Amino acid sequence: MKLHIALAVSLLTLINCNTTKTTGSTMNEDKNVVGKLSVQRISLSEQTRGTNRLFTITPTKTETDLNGNLTSKSLSPDSWKVISDKIAQINLEEIQSYKSPTTKRYSDAALASVIIIEKDGKTYSSADFDSGNPPQQLADVYNEIKNTVGTKKGKK
Repeated sequence: MKLHIALAVSLLTLINCNTTKTTGSTMNEDKNVVGKLSVQRISLSEQTRGTNRLFTITPTKTETDLNGNLTSKSLSPDSWKVISDKIAQINLEEIQSYKSPTTKRYSDAALASVIIIEKDGKTYSSADFDSGNPPQQLADVYNEIKNTVGTKKGKK
């Protein structure tokens, strides 16, 4: 009887170890797939007194938050590739130093805008700039964000 119990415990332990190893490799594969994405999220925040807009783009969807009203729509892989390619053209380490060409946001004559990019586990945030008038280095990314979320017609 003791032999049967010992054999059963050994067998269960062996099965449990093999299951853990398999699950662990699957989890590593999932991490590798996510790691290949590089850019995980792009956000554009635009605000002034009384108005708060947040546009968030991920590889599969766009979310728009207008003064607390949240809407979401799916995003095609082609659209994600276009915006990711635009981001690849800028130096994210310097994004905070890009100067705004105008200062209308100081007097509430324009929405104060900020672009936030999450890439490889790091968050990069631009300095604030006037909505519709980003720093030259961010113009393509800004216009593509606005295109993607459907608030502006693109320049083709």
